Amino acid sequence: METQKRNDEKRITTKTTRIPLYCPENRIRVHIADRLKDVESFRKTLSDENEFDTADAIAFDDVRGKHKTHTIIIEREHISAGLIVHEAIHIKNHIFESIGITLDPMNDEPEAYFMQWLVDFITSVWEKDKEDQSSLDNACSKRANPNVIPAYLCKYHYYLQFE
Repeated sequence: METQKRNDEKRITTKTTRIPLYCPENRIRVHIADRLKDVESFRKTLSDENEFDTADAIAFDDVRGKHKTHTIIIEREHISAGLIVHEAIHIKNHIFESIGITLDPMNDEPEAYFMQWLVDFITSVWEKDKEDQSSLDNACSKRANPNVIPAYLCKYHYYLQFE
């Protein structure tokens, strides 16, 4: 895990992985942030500053890099198991459609396994985000000397990324 100070960024937890079984050359990236627009790669795609102001999460394909990256951004305040599943379904549908998999209600085991993996992956990012927040809250509340922990950490102005 890498922690960096960025004065112009809010706290963002990000994890990227390859997609097993389906499209191993492509990636899935999950961001958990205070606001969707805190994620620069998303903010740069907007033509209207007010676009998506009422959204709590978004799923989209980023095709700018060497490999397609299926991206999910979820606002920290609104994250829930239901929202994770909701966004995971969007990503699953994008992936399955792109490789020609037709969903079959009488043979849904491949879909179920993939959804299990995807929801577990997104949930692992959420768990890491909660763990980091808890550690930060404890460190900031217990410090006896304000110089022990840099002030920017106690104001939550840092960037988290783990691989």
